[in-house]
Formats: sequence, structure tokens, C-alpha cells
Amino acid sequence: MLTDVPEPEAKTEISSPADIDLLIEKAKVEERQRILDEQRKQRQQAEVFAVLKKQQAPKALPIQFDDASIAGNIDGKIYQACSQTLKVPGKFRVEKQQILIEPETTHQEVEPALYQAVEKKIELAPEQRVIEKVIPAQYKTVTEEVVLSPARERWVSVPAEFEVKEVRIKIKDGYEEWQPCYRTSPGARLVDGDYKCMVKVPDEYQTIQQKKLVKAKSVVLETIPAETKTVTRTVLVKPEEVVYKTIPAKYKTVTMQQQITQPKTMQVTQAAKYETVETRIETAPSQMAERKTICKADRSEELVKRIQIVLEKAGYLKPSPPNDLDVIDGLWGPNTAATLNRYQRDNGLAEGAITFEVLNQMGIMK
Repeated sequence: MLTDVPEPEAKTEISSPADIDLLIEKAKVEERQRILDEQRKQRQQAEVFAVLKKQQAPKALPIQFDDASIAGNIDGKIYQACSQTLKVPGKFRVEKQQILIEPETTHQEVEPALYQAVEKKIELAPEQRVIEKVIPAQYKTVTEEVVLSPARERWVSVPAEFEVKEVRIKIKDGYEEWQPCYRTSPGARLVDGDYKCMVKVPDEYQTIQQKKLVKAKSVVLETIPAETKTVTRTVLVKPEEVVYKTIPAKYKTVTMQQQITQPKTMQVTQAAKYETVETRIETAPSQMAERKTICKADRSEELVKRIQIVLEKAGYLKPSPPNDLDVIDGLWGPNTAATLNRYQRDNGLAEGAITFEVLNQMGIMK
């Protein structure tokens, strides 16, 4: 059957978490639609095969199935079985064993010495001479005029005076060139694999300064007046006086520990330590065996949902982003298939397909 080939989608820039969530939802919808289309094709093929088989069979006799072709009864519906060679996991038994971690050891311990309480008077602070008060010194302020430098004359050079004007001149003519731009920009063209636009580069100008002499340099005689300064000095009238006082020593009676017996050394034996470990021993190796399985044409959405419900309640089936976010969806995806394999392996059942024995184990098949 011919189908229309969709055009390649334009690349989309992912710039925010919202875009990422949108892509995840889109992938989930596409995966769900793919699985639904696959199931619809399988149902259509099964219907065609059923019609062909009905047309080829004798009209007087209904279609009969022997016991070997029947997988089981699920809610009153009889499913036709398909035979498949699957891997049956091996069987193990668990044995517990005591393992020595630390052997018995002998070491020496010291019995501490005995002490008794004894009162003793100790000096907390010695007698000391401290300042009681300080009588500050007395000063007076004296103001006088001091000549720093006498009056004098000197020749002073007066610099020339100029007038500065700013003049704007052109240093480079404008031109046009192709520069990279977006394909949606006005005038965009595809040049050498990239979108470019014709951009006009304006003329370049530079502002320079021009100096014009207004007054020539000259020399004049200048009189510099004398420099004086009023100085205020502080003169000591009476020096500082310090008054001292004596603080007596401080004592405290404390209780101290006095040793009355010597420490003793003794031999101590520490018992050995053991740990219980579990060892898995294989009692039967894994092997390949024939098993009855549900045919792909009978893998209905309702049957897949019931399997998913059992796997979720048992703690096996969990969401697998970005495709399988809703675990109970009736779709036979990679997450559901891998989870069923793990369930079969943990329960010692053949893994790799929907077998009648795993349906019996789950309580789905009667």
C-alpha cells in the first residue's frame, strides 16, 4: 500500500523547558499512534485469515480446535495458542553460612587509679596597685603671627593663548556588501549555503581639532606679597597627676582529687565475631523450551491493560519517559515488554512472550 511521504520538518530551536515538555508529549502521541496502527493492522490480518479459513472449511462442519491449540479462557473468550521456544530461567536454592569476621583476641586493659576529694586554698588574683583616678594636666593657648616668606619680585612668563576649533572631515567613502542575516530578513538571498543581505556601510568621518594663536607669549614683572601665618600653641601650665590605690589579693577554696591507689593492668579476652551470609546455589540450569503463548493477533488492548495492572500492583511497571508516561494505556510498548520479562524471570517462568503460564500466575487466565 502506497503512503504519502511527509516532508522533513524544519528544525526547531529548543529554548525553554516548555519546548522540551511539548516535544515529550509529541513523541508520546506519535509512539501511541504507531502502536495503535500496528494493532489495527494485526486485527485486520486476523479477520482476513479468519474469513479465508471459514471459506476453505466444509460448510457443514464448524471450525474445531484441538486442546494443543487452545491457550486458555479469559473472561469467557477462548484464545488460540501459538507455540514459541522461550528461555526458562534456572532454579536456585539459598544456603546460609556463618563466616568469621573477627577472631578471638586477648588484650590488656588498665583499671584506673582511685582518687579522693581534698580541699585546697588557691590564689585567684595577687595584690595589685591600680590607678584610682587621673587629674589631667592644665594648658593655656597662645596665639602669634609668624612670617613664612618676605615680599619679593619675580619675572613671570605668560604663555601664549590659542583658540581651538573642531573640524569634521571624511576619511572613508561608504560602500555596499553582503553580510549574514536571517532568511526572513528583507532582501535575504542564499549565497554559498548561507542567507545574506545587502547592507550599506555609511561614510566614515573623523573630528579633528585646529589651534589658532590669539595672543603671543610674553614676560612680565610680578610682585609677590609676604606670606604670614597665625600660629596657635598650647602651653603646659600644670602637669598630669596620677592617684593610685591598692587592691588586696583574692583567694578561693577548691576541692581537688588526690590519688589514693595506683592503676592496675589486667588481661581481657574478646569473643570472636561471625556474620551470616546467604549463598545462591543453582539446582537446575536455564534451558530453552516450547511454551504456549498468546498470538500477536489476539494481543488486544484490554488484555494488555490487565497485564499492566498486575505488573503495576506488583511494583514492576513504572513510567519510562519520554514515551511511556501513562503505564496503564493498553499499548504493548518496550517498557511493558521488558517489565513482563523481569516479572517472569523473578517467578521462574519462561520469558520473552505472553505465555499462558504467566497469565495463570497473574490470575488472568482461567
